[in-house]
Amino acid sequence: MFRLDGKTARVTGGSKGIGFGLAQGLAEAGADLVLVARGQADLETAREKLAETGRRIEIATCDLLHTDKIDGFY
Repeated sequence: MFRLDGKTARVTGGSKGIGFGLAQGLAEAGADLVLVARGQADLETAREKLAETGRRIEIATCDLLHTDKIDGFY
């Protein structure tokens, strides 16, 4: 298995479904995460679940269909 220690992964749609599964795999491989999704409550729930991995989990609420409204998101 590969390791991602010291890396940060940004996962769009990371609050549920396939995106959450990918985020979980990345965290288990050692990556810190930035989860991006539209729903604040879903993101917070995902962060709580993924915190069990011991990785740093940040969340960013935004709708990537409307990127003109995203200010300062990298």
